Amino acid sequence: MGLLVFSNSIRCKLFCFFAIFLFFFVFLSGVVSAGSFAAGPGKIYYNDLLKSGYAESEIYLNNPENIPVDVEISASGDIADWMFFYPQTIRIGAQQTVSSVAIIKPPMYAANGQYSGSIEIVSKPVIGLNTTAQYGLSIETAITLWVFAEVTDNQIVGYSVTDVSVSSVEMGYNVPLLFSGKNTGNVEVAPKIRADIYDVNMNLIKTVNITGNKVMPTAKNTETVYLPTEILPLGQYWANVSVLISDKTVYTKLLTFDIMEFGALRLSGLLKQVAVSNVWAEQNDIIPIYAVFENIGQLPSKAKFKAEIFFEDKLIDTLESEERTVAVGETINLSTYYSPKMQGRYFVEGYVYYSGKTTYRKGTVINVFPLDKKRVFFEEHMYFIYVTVILFLLFLLKWAFRGFSKRSIAYDSVIGKYDGVENTLERLTRKTKRLKRKIEQKNHLRRGN
Repeated sequence: MGLLVFSNSIRCKLFCFFAIFLFFFVFLSGVVSAGSFAAGPGKIYYNDLLKSGYAESEIYLNNPENIPVDVEISASGDIADWMFFYPQTIRIGAQQTVSSVAIIKPPMYAANGQYSGSIEIVSKPVIGLNTTAQYGLSIETAITLWVFAEVTDNQIVGYSVTDVSVSSVEMGYNVPLLFSGKNTGNVEVAPKIRADIYDVNMNLIKTVNITGNKVMPTAKNTETVYLPTEILPLGQYWANVSVLISDKTVYTKLLTFDIMEFGALRLSGLLKQVAVSNVWAEQNDIIPIYAVFENIGQLPSKAKFKAEIFFEDKLIDTLESEERTVAVGETINLSTYYSPKMQGRYFVEGYVYYSGKTTYRKGTVINVFPLDKKRVFFEEHMYFIYVTVILFLLFLLKWAFRGFSKRSIAYDSVIGKYDGVENTLERLTRKTKRLKRKIEQKNHLRRGN
């Protein structure tokens, strides 16, 4: 029988093979800790920009990991020198979603036409002494959002009202009027409020005109003004409220309020916000939804949050929180949970029911991405994959260096080793197929649920 010399070149190849696998294993474990960082929207359009004008857009940043990340935002391309970010650097806590405002200001010398560029968002995990052992490497994640801008000479005046509301007051106080909206044009505007106040029989009592604060192009605003009602007697009243832009009515709503006796507002509550823990989520995620409620009355109240879930403008579910007692002056979060089953945009709208009264409705959105099946598979079987890779590497080392101290190996012995390796690989292949069938059955059961 001939002899087969175990050459240096073969040993070098095996060393390289081992090094590649080891690097892949370590690198993969680092990516899991930071690779899920997300940002949106993917494309931002600034249309009808004036020279020396202004426009803004909100960027959402989501950190789904269990460690905080530091984020830095910058711009590149044609519009790099036109863009500003507020804030530009952010530290995002574990499993949190924050936002940054992307502002664009074309210079006076900018020519009319189309421009493009990108926003680069770089996130880096904040690895401290307590997390170094768990995550090992500090991996940066970069995301690119595309920006498209159009510069024009055409001035556009526009304003869209989101909501208008009034509140009842005790006698001797002015009625607060809350309105919110967005400048949909490309020039600065100052909304004007006109309120025609009627008694309960719809007899006109007085007309009030108030000018609100100026609003920059594409910016949103929420403002409270006060109707002079301190001299009105007790009773119910109506207010026909109109919002005007450049003397043109863009919104009208009929509201009612009460002038009440002193001390009558003993029970009063305010729904300050409806929010979700993550506005960006995946299918089947369990998302906390909470209402921020404040007891602004003079007596404790029992409060409960009631919410409705809309998908494609259709009511698909209703939710309700546990009832809680809210002390005078206390602000609490009334929480419930929802798990979206389909990808798309959901709208959550709700109110707080307290001591026989209800608050105004408020809402928020949930954006659902398709389920990342590859990441889910890896997370569910992470430790099994790690152990398998380690065992495979140990097997390669044992096979490669078993005869390292010998200068030669009998040919028949080598053939036997190859047969043993082939049999081992066949067994691993069969085990892999059985594992694949179990995973498919598990995914089938999950989809069925």
